[in-house]
Amino acid sequence: MKLYSEGKSYKLYQGNMLDMLDVIEPDSIDIKNLYGFIYITVNSVNGKMYIGKKIFDSSWRLYLGSGIALKRAIKNYGKDKFNRYIIDLAKTKDELNQKEIFYIDKCNAINSPLFYNMANGGIGGNTFCGKSDDEMKELKKKLGHKGKNHPMFGKHLTNDSKKKITEHSPQSKKVRCMESNVVYSSVRDAARQNGLHHENISACCRHKIKQCGGFHWEYV
Repeated sequence: MKLYSEGKSYKLYQGNMLDMLDVIEPDSIDIKNLYGFIYITVNSVNGKMYIGKKIFDSSWRLYLGSGIALKRAIKNYGKDKFNRYIIDLAKTKDELNQKEIFYIDKCNAINSPLFYNMANGGIGGNTFCGKSDDEMKELKKKLGHKGKNHPMFGKHLTNDSKKKITEHSPQSKKVRCMESNVVYSSVRDAARQNGLHHENISACCRHKIKQCGGFHWEYV
């Protein structure tokens, strides 16, 4: 049973148990023609998980993940309390990015309290960019920020500071589809109307990737 399949279901169990029928043993992988892999790191104490991607470099065998909340948990519990399972392989960078997005979305990992994930995956980016107040509250819970322990406790941004942050955020810029010549009010608006991922459109506008959804994009 492959998790990466639109036509099949998957199972996630609260606690330490994860349906891993397709776990790929590291020693069985021939990395010569592969770019990277998708993994799930599991906290053996509380069962919380993290979905991520990794390229096949010199550190791939010992890699547990780089998410903010995950790294904090590893520091609190210790590396020996975390197990990593490889669940899928990719031959190209684009394939790896798309598969990471797929798994995080399918498992609802950002919103689920069972996961440490805080971003949509794919090409990476600012975890906090474009989040609503409710989404920020949930992210703070995953980070363990409470009351006066929060780094922004007692601090308030001025209206000018908020305006500057908004103006300089890539997500707030207008974007144009170069094939259709349609201009969208923001990256998220373009993603929503075309069924695409906003971080990949943004990456296309920043010339990190060539296309998104088969189209070329640019900031207006």
